[in-house]
Amino acid sequence: MRRRIGIQNANWTGTVRHASRRHNHDNMPVRGYKEKGGINTPLELAIQNEIDRFSLAIDVIDGIPALRVARAHVRQKLRHMQIECRNYAWENGVDLPEADAWVWPY
Repeated sequence: MRRRIGIQNANWTGTVRHASRRHNHDNMPVRGYKEKGGINTPLELAIQNEIDRFSLAIDVIDGIPALRVARAHVRQKLRHMQIECRNYAWENGVDLPEADAWVWPY
């Protein structure tokens, strides 16, 4: 028996339409799969689709007005880490060991 993963197109459209018509819908970023054509490492694919830890942290920073002063420096550091991970994956075909071994500390 084949197991279906995901939802039907009609249900997805309805879900997105429902969420986009709600109050404060700009606070709910939506991400999707972007096909590049090729073989990617897991982290490289997550970076490409903006669902990696760096992109998610940038989304959080951008959504907190109190972090306006520190935002630029932190965004730059996170983008640099993304580029470093992507370049390593491109050159070596595997994720950066520090990034691959990272676990949520809490």
